Order: sequence, then C-alpha cells, then structure tokens
Amino acid sequence: MYGKKGRITMAKSKRAGRGEGSIYPRKDGRWAASFIVEETGKRKTIYCKTRKEASEVLREALHAQKQGMLATGPKQKLEDYLELWFEDVHKLHLRETTYIVHYRILHKHIIPALGYVQLQKLTAQQVQRLYTNKLQEGLAPSSIRDIHKILRNALENAVRWNLIARNPCSQVTLPPVKKQEKPTLTIEQAQHLLFVAQGHQLECLISLVFATGLRHGEMAALRWQDVNLDERCLYVKRAVSRRGGIKGKIKGGYFLGEPKTESSKREVMLPQFVVNALKAHRIRQNEIRLKASSKWQDSDLVFCNTHGGFLNPDDLLEKFHALLSEAGLPSMRLHDLRHNIATLLVVKMKNPLKLAQDLLGHSGGEITNQVYTHSDPASLRKMMDDLDTLFGEDFSA
Repeated sequence: MYGKKGRITMAKSKRAGRGEGSIYPRKDGRWAASFIVEETGKRKTIYCKTRKEASEVLREALHAQKQGMLATGPKQKLEDYLELWFEDVHKLHLRETTYIVHYRILHKHIIPALGYVQLQKLTAQQVQRLYTNKLQEGLAPSSIRDIHKILRNALENAVRWNLIARNPCSQVTLPPVKKQEKPTLTIEQAQHLLFVAQGHQLECLISLVFATGLRHGEMAALRWQDVNLDERCLYVKRAVSRRGGIKGKIKGGYFLGEPKTESSKREVMLPQFVVNALKAHRIRQNEIRLKASSKWQDSDLVFCNTHGGFLNPDDLLEKFHALLSEAGLPSMRLHDLRHNIATLLVVKMKNPLKLAQDLLGHSGGEITNQVYTHSDPASLRKMMDDLDTLFGEDFSA
C-alpha cells in the first residue's frame, strides 16, 4: 500500500519500522530502495529501474546488514581502489616478473575501460561488456581470463573490506579457451634432430632439453659450478628471466631469481650422451672466450652469448627454427621439447609418471597430483640409461 510521499509500507496505517526500510517511485520513473544504516545512523537510498529490482535490492541490503556484511565504505572510483589494492595487497603475493605482467593488464585493459565507474556502482553488465569489447579487439580468450582473474581478485578484496556487497565478476560469462595441441616429435624425428644438430652451436642445449626437460630460464641460468660431470648430474638452483621495465618503477633487462616453483629446485641426473655434449661444449666455449679476450664476462654460464653474457631468447629461437627447417621438422618452440621429453619418458618408454614429475620439476597440474616425494636415484639413473639407448648412438655411422 502507498503511504505518505508514495512510500510502500507494510500496511495502509502502519509505517515501516526503523530496520525494515521502504521502496517508493520517483518522478523520473525510477524506484528508490531506502533504509537506515545501523552503523552510521544515516539513511541510504539506492535507485533502481523497476519496483521488482528495488524490492530485491532492499531485501539483500537488509539481509547483508543483519549479517554484518553491508558495504559501508566511502564512495570512490574504481581506478582509485584498484591502484591502492594493487600496490598494498596484490603486490605482496607476486614475483616481480608477474607484477609487471599484471601491472600492464591493469593499466592497459581494466582501468582505461572501467576506472571512471564508482566502485559501488560497478555492474556485471559493465564487466561483461569489457570482456566482449576485448574479444572484438582481437584479444585471445586466455587473455580475457587473465583480465578477469585480476579484476575478480580485486573485487573479492573489496567485498572483504565491506566496500561493496557482492562481486560483479561472479555473474559474468567467460569465453571458452580452446586447448591447443602441443607439437611433439616421434622418436625417429627426435633422433634425426640430434643428428642434424651435431657440431651446431645448439647441439648441447638441445641434447640437454631432450634428456632433462629443463625450462629455458633454468638453462639460461645454469652455471658450470652447478654441473658435476663425474657424477653425471646437475643442480637447478635459479632461473633467469628477461623483462621489459615499468617507467619510474622497475628497470628492464635480465634478472636472476628463484626457479618457477619450490619443487623446481632439484638435482637432475644426466645420460652419458649429454655428459659428452657438455664436455665438447665447454671446449668450444673456452675457444670463444679466448677470442673475446678482455670483452669476455666471467659469469660462469654454461649457455651464453659470444661475450659470456645471457643468451638473447629471440636469437636462440631464430637459430632453433633454422635448425628445425634444416632437419625438415615442423616449427615449434624450444619449450615444446620439454613436453616432448615427458611424452617420450612416460607414454612411449613406459617410465613411472613420478620419475618424469621429479625430472621436470613439476609442482601442479595432472602430473603432480600425487604427494611430492623424492624418487629413488637408482630409478632415475636407469631412466637416463634408457635415454642413452635412444639418443646416445652415433647416428653418423
């Protein structure tokens, strides 16, 4: 029933109680949901398009207030909140390289599109429109999901801080991501690639990837002091990454840091053909060092450029693609050889999944669903001997 000023009350002659609130139509055609905020004693009014929407909003607000979850934070633009959350909360949980990636996503995609919106007025429809626009601009579904992950986490924190009542990101639909098939080589193709690589400057690096599945950053950071040729093993202790900087915040360049995960720090057994390749590689590297003379950087890197510094990933990939072309093999990333060794060891050579897990340093996903334990070194050695059988043969004969 309508009471004074058009407000809908519980009964014609009975006003709504202090904690009940009310809804009423406005002259502009909208509906208002109004109630007293117990924490401040002030009236809060929310404007809606329909009576039904206003009724629902009022019901949710009163329920949230009863549960102590009513958003009572100050009004602020989404941009201001995101900047504060990103630097004071989100940054604490990120590696520096991840921080740079997320910073760029935030400032290139999220803030320019939604930063002007008041945090408390952000709707699921606006978020959905952002994702649709980005898809139309040509962003991949996986990139949309990266945007969503950051925005969802930010707004979930806003809910915890009682700045908003609910997270708009929980009501959007994400584009499906099509699983891409990883290019893999047959045993014969892998053997052929190693044959073509004999004497090439990438021979040792490719041999090491085939036998151990080391990540690019782990190989780029590998030092001779981490390699024990007599014991046929090496130790993964660090990884190198190349990153662009953020003006006024972070300088770009090459940076040494921790491996990808805690389980990535590991001892890796080596087959004899890789030990032989490493010995030959060290001889060639010493010759390059003598030619470089005073220009040589004494960084002890196993894989380095002509002056002893870090390898340029772009140059490395270009040379790898040229080698694949010479071998008549399909184009792929160097990292795809890491997937290749997992397939060879587990699927084709029937080695236990756990051995491949420890070799590759996995910490999550399908391969690492088991509880992490150390494998028997004797079993790892046998697996390396199996690789010697595959790749240790002199294919030039």
